[in-house]
Amino acid sequence: MIKHTSASLAAVIAACSGLAQAGGFEGDSLPIDQLFVEGNNLNISGAYVKAYDTGRYADALGGGNAGKPYDNFVVPRMSYKHQWDENWSSAVMYNQPYLLKADYKQGAYAGQKGEINSDQLTFLARYQMENDISVYGGIRMLKTDVSGELPSTLVPGGYSLKLSDTTDYGYVLGAAYQIPNIALLASLTYTTAIKQKFSTTETSILGTAQSKTTIEMPKSVTLDFETGVAADTLLFASIRWVEWKESVIAPEQYQMLFGEPLNSHKKNIFTYTLGLGHQLDENWSLAALASYEGKDGGGVTALATTDGYKSLGGIVSYSTGPVTLSAGLDYYVAYGGTDELGTRFKDEKGVTGLFSLDYNF
Repeated sequence: MIKHTSASLAAVIAACSGLAQAGGFEGDSLPIDQLFVEGNNLNISGAYVKAYDTGRYADALGGGNAGKPYDNFVVPRMSYKHQWDENWSSAVMYNQPYLLKADYKQGAYAGQKGEINSDQLTFLARYQMENDISVYGGIRMLKTDVSGELPSTLVPGGYSLKLSDTTDYGYVLGAAYQIPNIALLASLTYTTAIKQKFSTTETSILGTAQSKTTIEMPKSVTLDFETGVAADTLLFASIRWVEWKESVIAPEQYQMLFGEPLNSHKKNIFTYTLGLGHQLDENWSLAALASYEGKDGGGVTALATTDGYKSLGGIVSYSTGPVTLSAGLDYYVAYGGTDELGTRFKDEKGVTGLFSLDYNF
């Protein structure tokens, strides 16, 4: 029954973990584990993120509660994997790798907004060799747009920014080792950086200006591991490294006004995830997972009010025939701090609802 547990729980944890919080402005990581599900597989999954962010303005800004700058939002994910023969398989995956939505509605920051949207399609092919080793790779197509506003109460004349959506391409390369009889799977995945050049419009006391802004969406390396540790029980682990130091958002007019980039990072970021799944019977499975991400060290800002996080979640999964339905909750604590204007953000505590539908055929 270990194989069945692997097919359901491994896919569920891959589909549900890492959606709520991540380094920089990362939203959802690529669901590589879907490439290893047996047979043909269609997965629709995602997360509903509800945050309870509380900040308090500095006395110099009038004091008072900063409210909740982040609206609740949904992070969707879809993938289709096709097994062509005993050696070749392929997959197409959709996710939103970069995400930020901030909108202050009260106090000194009222009217300050920031938004990053992205859509990514990834096309992968995998070749299984005779010695339990497989290699895989493909192309990812990324579309991103960025916008932001600062009210005149913070900046004389106000400031607005629009980076029009642009589409660029990167690559994915990886290798895996499997021992199916004990449900062991180890994979190492490398995704290249993608440099995106945006047509930029800025409006401020300096007037309206058109320019180009280049943002490097960072490269990453992810090590995933899973193995059976007892009858019907799987252990999952993941270590993910992202080169956030190279990702800087620095529009020309913004730098002239403030003398610094709009967004930057002091160091690269590691994220660690550990999970345990157990199959109760032929239909029901349970999983628990914990994640930790260290601090960037660059402090917090009004649009990035946390730095690092820890989380603990649980997932319940029901399989009947070719269909597996899964749902869960992930409770996280993201570390707060004090921004450059003295506004203090407490540790953010939030709940993420996780959902997944798998159809195997």
